[in-house]
Amino acid sequence: MRVSGAVSDVSGEPKGLDASVMGDVYTSFGDLAMILFGALLVWALLRATRFAIDVVPLAPTRREQLRRAHPLLSGASAVFYMLLAAAFFFDKYPTHFPIAVAVILGVSIAASWFALRDVVSGIFLKAGRVCRVGDYVRIGDVQGRVERMGQRVLVVETARGEEAIIPYSRVARAELLRTPVSERGTLHVFELTLPAAPPVAETKRLIRESALACHWSAIAREPEIAVLDADRFEVTIFALDPDHVRDVEASVRRAVGASRSSKAQPTGAGGASTGGAASGSR
Repeated sequence: MRVSGAVSDVSGEPKGLDASVMGDVYTSFGDLAMILFGALLVWALLRATRFAIDVVPLAPTRREQLRRAHPLLSGASAVFYMLLAAAFFFDKYPTHFPIAVAVILGVSIAASWFALRDVVSGIFLKAGRVCRVGDYVRIGDVQGRVERMGQRVLVVETARGEEAIIPYSRVARAELLRTPVSERGTLHVFELTLPAAPPVAETKRLIRESALACHWSAIAREPEIAVLDADRFEVTIFALDPDHVRDVEASVRRAVGASRSSKAQPTGAGGASTGGAASGSR
């Protein structure tokens, strides 16, 4: 029915309400499109930043630091942008904005819970000086020298030269045995495999003398040698400088290799002379 001065439907409600609702829907779609476009720009900016880190001339240490910090920057930028987008989208609905903020923060924390747990555990471990670079540690079934203490993980170099990457949350829960770096030398452990099961006592003596003969070896602390198998030894050496532990290891390997070569050579010469004598007698 028609009433002068107003347009109403059968129920008596004004038809202008439908136009208002449709206008709000169109506005919401427009805001959503702007938010998505802004997200695309943020993504492109972060990708360009990563490309710049790889291309711009930088010192290797600085480049590595920026590469490690880039994921954290990307995550923080994404959360910050979502908060700004929520404030823009719910501008006309102020009562919904706190709910949107709670949802965004909750989802972000849940998605990064394991990373946050490792970071927090690492902060406490570093503050308590539980271990530091160069220390020899045993964490569960992993043992070796601490090579690096990152933001989330502890990198341990094992006796076989492998890198064990251990999250700080696991380090905090496990039992940790530590041999600290001191003025008596930097500890380094490696495995030595010798063929044909050499005499243990003689091999230990040779390893100990060759290690102490290296000028980078810490004389105040003798090498420690453990027999793992008939032909495998675990050698623990102590160097004066952390950067030269490999030099002491190389000295031991050269001395052991030269000793075995010198022992093998007389055997071959003796065999040849014996053969010559036998042929002469015939």
